[in-house]
Amino acid sequence: MLHVFNGFTLTLLFTTYDAFSSRIPDTNQTKCYDNEKEIPCPGPGEDFYGQDGNYVINPQSFTKLDDQGNDLPDSATEWTMVRDNVTGLIWEVKTDDGSIHDKDNKYTWYDSNPETNGGNAGMNGDGTDTEDFIKAINDSNYGGFSDWRLPTTKELKCIVNYEKINLFINTSYFPEKNSEFYWSSTSNAGRNLNAWGINFNYGSALAIAKTHSCCIRIVRGQRRLLDNSDNLLINNGEAVTDICTGLMWQRESLALKKTWQSAIEYCENLSMSGYNDWRLPTLKELRSIVDLSKSGPAINEEFFYNNMLDFYWASTSVMSHNGHAWGVLFGTGND
Repeated sequence: MLHVFNGFTLTLLFTTYDAFSSRIPDTNQTKCYDNEKEIPCPGPGEDFYGQDGNYVINPQSFTKLDDQGNDLPDSATEWTMVRDNVTGLIWEVKTDDGSIHDKDNKYTWYDSNPETNGGNAGMNGDGTDTEDFIKAINDSNYGGFSDWRLPTTKELKCIVNYEKINLFINTSYFPEKNSEFYWSSTSNAGRNLNAWGINFNYGSALAIAKTHSCCIRIVRGQRRLLDNSDNLLINNGEAVTDICTGLMWQRESLALKKTWQSAIEYCENLSMSGYNDWRLPTLKELRSIVDLSKSGPAINEEFFYNNMLDFYWASTSVMSHNGHAWGVLFGTGND
């Protein structure tokens, strides 16, 4: 969802400790913008300082892997999988050879497990649904592993590249050039006929009907970016710490709407809870507190309050639309 420069704001403090188990990859956005156009990235104290392009935190990093999971050099011209060096997750690389991994293969969303399907299993098929695909991959011991699965929405968001236009992924590692919608494992809590995924043509998270046939990119690795409150701590009345990501969040959002520029300036100048290095979150960071197991709002209200149903700014600009920036509509969980 694209928005012009008006809306709400939410702030965070980023702290780095090795103990944090799940770092959020950078958006990869290095350019800076004002309300109309690209500008040289401003310095501290200048207008628009504090936007995404001013901060490079956990830069995206990938390693090519062969068909047995062994590391390959970046110069390799053939590879089977990709490891995200920030999250540790290993991703399938799609092909264009008509095999089960072909980029053009599409599947309906289906999850027979009532504990994870949101109360609606979706559309079963005969080799044409997501569960069939995952079983076939694991039965084949793809890459020497049998624990492949659908990614969560948050995991799938980690490989989105917001420096791109029309194809929001690093094609040096994911070369199939398919900008379509990819399923996640996340059912839509507000309407369980739908499930979430990422549209790589726009980089946005949205939920569509489980009966649709869409692309899949499977993943393996420990689930860390979860939709639950086990990783949140209220460290005082003003802030909430995510012990998984190492991010500290302002607990109560502003009731007063701000423009994008004003939101950036407010965060950069904020002193709260003994810290003065607050900033406006990137889109990926802001999505880390979206709880898609909930709706209206899609956030845990035990930790965050002020009836967060509205649109909240991220520091990330929409490169294809001058004068627009990203954010999250917490009423639905869309961005």
